[in-house]
Amino acid sequence: MNAADDSDGPPRADHGFSGPLLVVADNASIARFALEWERSFAAAGCEYRVRLAPAAADAAGVEDLMAEARSLAAAAILSAGPGAAAAEAARRLGLPCHRLESLRFTGEGSALLRRFAKPE
Repeated sequence: MNAADDSDGPPRADHGFSGPLLVVADNASIARFALEWERSFAAAGCEYRVRLAPAAADAAGVEDLMAEARSLAAAAILSAGPGAAAAEAARRLGLPCHRLESLRFTGEGSALLRRFAKPE
């Protein structure tokens, strides 16, 4: 964990990330939060893609997430549910990785999402 910015990725000088976000989530998180993510990301002007978390954080699962992040040109990986594979993929790609399952898009969750909003 990077204490400077609460991410699992490398330290960043600021939180002015812009660009697509890869959300890696388990089925329960997708079912519970998909509509909220859709509304919140749209309101923030953030492009995103949701990817089902791999069943195991093995090499194949991590490589699949890395390929997905590359194809999206992701600026960060957001993890909801089991996050070991997401954190490892982000680490290997040099991207920040934030945990989402405990965040609501009010308060702390909104602050996190604003970090990724496209500049005006």
